[in-house]
Amino acid sequence: MYFAKFPIRYRKKLRTFYFILGLFSLLISFLLFKYFFQFLSLPYQCKIENTLVFPENDKIEVYYHDFDHDGFSEHLQFKFVQYDRQIGVKYYNNQGNLIDQWNFPEQWIRNAVFFADYDGDHFDEAYFFTMAHDSLFLYGFDPRELNQFFLWRQFIASAPNPNPHPQKIWDLFNINCFFLNGDDDAHKECYILLMTGFSLQPRGMLRFDIDQKKVTARSPFSGAVVANPVLIDLNDDGKQEILLKNSWPPDNYYYDVPYRDNQCYLMVFDQNLNFFFKPIAFPHVRTGVTNIPWKINGRTYIVSAYRYDGPLNVNDKLYLFDSKGNELRHKVFPKKSLREIYTLNLNGGQHLFIINRINGRTIYELNENLEVINKFSV
Repeated sequence: MYFAKFPIRYRKKLRTFYFILGLFSLLISFLLFKYFFQFLSLPYQCKIENTLVFPENDKIEVYYHDFDHDGFSEHLQFKFVQYDRQIGVKYYNNQGNLIDQWNFPEQWIRNAVFFADYDGDHFDEAYFFTMAHDSLFLYGFDPRELNQFFLWRQFIASAPNPNPHPQKIWDLFNINCFFLNGDDDAHKECYILLMTGFSLQPRGMLRFDIDQKKVTARSPFSGAVVANPVLIDLNDDGKQEILLKNSWPPDNYYYDVPYRDNQCYLMVFDQNLNFFFKPIAFPHVRTGVTNIPWKINGRTYIVSAYRYDGPLNVNDKLYLFDSKGNELRHKVFPKKSLREIYTLNLNGGQHLFIINRINGRTIYELNENLEVINKFSV
């Protein structure tokens, strides 16, 4: 045998080596067969039909959306090509085939692309925003209308003049947009929430009528920073109100304005963008509040989780408000302990849960008296 040519001590080492190698081969084969049969037993499988490769020199963002509601997503590619400054958006069908391209003159605002069926024809349109110097514009197109915009460079808002930003930058951020029929006509209107930082304004919401191509309502002048609108019917009249889910105080204003940003707020608008009730202020900077609807026995309430991160001895609090903004009760929690609040529909009703912010591994369920009735460790 071949091994006979080696001294005994080397023969033993070789046998040990091949024994270990054989064990590793068996182990790897076992794992491969195990995962292969597990894969065959899966109820769903995914097959990649198309692979899209984007040029490295392009700035591209991709947004997927099911425009025709057939269960398969089409997608948009927003691009800005550096070498020829070509700005545009391409529409691809659900097979990944390019259908058409729409070009426009200004850079688009990232993460500010929205989809809606404003005219009720069961095919969604695409909406996006652009900025040029001190002006904000809205665009809209229907992918079925090739190379045409039905909203082209519609003026929405402008920067304050003079701009108080130290670097004279108009620092718009966190643009929110949703669609609602706020004037009882045949079509929905576009509701837009705008927020700025050191530029201070605009901070608030406006309603843009697509048919009239103009702004038809504005929220009251305010310094508050609010975000993430939620639609709820607070008074059960069949019309939805607009609850601002999040608020925090950056404290950019150095002079008094209505609802100055040295506090956070519970703020609700009606569909004409008037205050549904007087905004409720939560004191101190370095705070934040989350406001969510909670339906109890068929009636809608608002739960507000107030958190404080500053050096003062200020506890977190959970508040329960009725539909008119009246405080019904509150519960005090240890400082920096309220992490998240949410509701779940269980057993025919909505249940309120909070997540412990200190360790992030404990969930509490509360009743309508804000008493802990269940505790879960995760």
